[in-house]
Amino acid sequence: MLRIAIVALLTLEIVLLSALALSPANATSSDFENYIWSFADVGTHQVVCKKIVMHPEKQLHSGESRRQVVKMSSTSTVVSDSYCASSTKPDAGS
Repeated sequence: MLRIAIVALLTLEIVLLSALALSPANATSSDFENYIWSFADVGTHQVVCKKIVMHPEKQLHSGESRRQVVKMSSTSTVVSDSYCASSTKPDAGS
């Protein structure tokens, strides 16, 4: 029983020291970027590499609730195929 209590206290100490000693990461941008294979345009069979950027826009929910609601918008740009080299390119079909 004493052994379990000592292990629990040591685990708690490690968790608290980690939480208090390590500083959180400082994000330089709130935008999320990702590279995906996608069709060049609606109705085409050409597959291209696109950079997708998500832009969060914080909005405060009006009314009784004070929860924060985040509105997302996105933009996509065709980029060099080298950005999507790590992912499998889908078959464009015929």
